[in-house]
Amino acid sequence: MKLLKLNPVVRAIGVMGAVAVLVGGVTFAALADAATLTGNTIATESANADLLLYDGDSFEPTAPGFDLAELKPGEESDKFNFYFKNNGNVDLDVTARINVLPVLTGLDADQVTLKFYGACPDVLTVTLGQLSDGTPDALPCGPLVEGAQGVGGEDATNAANYQVTVTVDEAVELDEAPKTVGEFDLTFDGTAVTEEL
Repeated sequence: MKLLKLNPVVRAIGVMGAVAVLVGGVTFAALADAATLTGNTIATESANADLLLYDGDSFEPTAPGFDLAELKPGEESDKFNFYFKNNGNVDLDVTARINVLPVLTGLDADQVTLKFYGACPDVLTVTLGQLSDGTPDALPCGPLVEGAQGVGGEDATNAANYQVTVTVDEAVELDEAPKTVGEFDLTFDGTAVTEEL
């Protein structure tokens, strides 16, 4: 086998090139550095659901309701206005419920119908029995956007202004004893709207 003889100059250039590559690599590694962001934390904004009703003077957690007398079966009552304020930092889906059925005399819970009107063509029609069955009923025209505030004395043209009417079923017969629905609390729940991914 014949060995290839290299010119000493070529050999010297090759050795110097190899050394330069090694030194360059070492030099690059020696000059590298790192910087670190320390103590990082992540948290979402807290959701604050705060639904209020206008009580005639200010927006509060409770407000006086309606008092209907001499309502004739089959006839819808006048509209009772009520006004919400979304005092939280999230949009709210608003639902209605009754925790405890009132005392009923001469009629049953499914013979009393409430209609909820908002600032849209949709209407929620529900009986007292349905309002108390444990399934919250969504008010129309939702959600109630963050910062929405009803205006007292106005009808349901404002997105936070609502109206409710009551109708006693026309099948309820009138006689000497009046048919009555005792006091009850109508509770509205505001639930934060969640965006679907």
